[in-house]
Amino acid sequence: MRGEDIPLIVSNLSKIGKNVVGITGEDLFTEFNLKKKNNLTILERIKWDDSRFIFGKPVLCLLGPKSKKFKNMPKNVRVCINKKYSWIANQYLRNIKGFTFERFYLSGSTEETFANNLADLVIDIVCSGKSAKEAELCIYDKIFSSDIVVIGDKKRIPNRNKLDCNLDVFASGIDFSKIRIPLKKRAGEIWVVPAIAVDYKTNEILMQAFMDDVALRKTLQTGLATYWSRSREEYWIKGIGSGNCQIVKDISTDCDFDSILLKVEQKGKVSCHTGQRSCFYRKLKLKPRETLLNSSKLTRSKEATIK
Repeated sequence: MRGEDIPLIVSNLSKIGKNVVGITGEDLFTEFNLKKKNNLTILERIKWDDSRFIFGKPVLCLLGPKSKKFKNMPKNVRVCINKKYSWIANQYLRNIKGFTFERFYLSGSTEETFANNLADLVIDIVCSGKSAKEAELCIYDKIFSSDIVVIGDKKRIPNRNKLDCNLDVFASGIDFSKIRIPLKKRAGEIWVVPAIAVDYKTNEILMQAFMDDVALRKTLQTGLATYWSRSREEYWIKGIGSGNCQIVKDISTDCDFDSILLKVEQKGKVSCHTGQRSCFYRKLKLKPRETLLNSSKLTRSKEATIK
């Protein structure tokens, strides 16, 4: 489930009497509020702090050519807008005087419209700024800075105690400096350690992911299990899209301080993207013990002969 769909799902479930909360980006929640009246409110705001992002968090920006200043742009301007932020963008453009904006909307690849001379300006989210830089775009203005928000129906959930989970700052007993994740990274590399999440009541193994120092610090700050994706090369909060978040109850490390164990309360009762309770649902078929012993003896016998 995408982050932009969370407000609508939470709103619709609340209308049929469900006590439900969702986690999404503040920008996406604001967009939903602008285009549709609803009873949703922010129950909790979690600071988005990512050192790899230009502003430390996703920011909706007005982008234009590096070779010009905004005031020197033509009075009739073509603007390509990421359609996820159409209401926020149009509200922003209405407050700019002296220009006429010809607007069109895409689901992605907005910078490419500038590169192909289809747009003069772009309004889209800027994270690391890499794609904007490649398109020879610079930031003219910051429109909206986004944190992570927990949302719910203000009529059905009048106070945070109704959340049935603690989102206060998580206090760990671990000396953070002992975790063996090098804080100084080589250029282009992310140093990670494996992180295992288990059910805090039953010790059932739920999933395994990876953490670097930033992911661990985010987990300690928010109480929500936060990992580093090696394939997408980005931080992700477990359940931010699906609602199957992991509320961290306890953190341990192994004897060498190079792997992490999280004891979590699994929301939604599902931890695997396949819909399984645990990611470890595939069982290996083992040979009978007697066969294994014979195989081991045979291997040792061959080694002895070779020697």
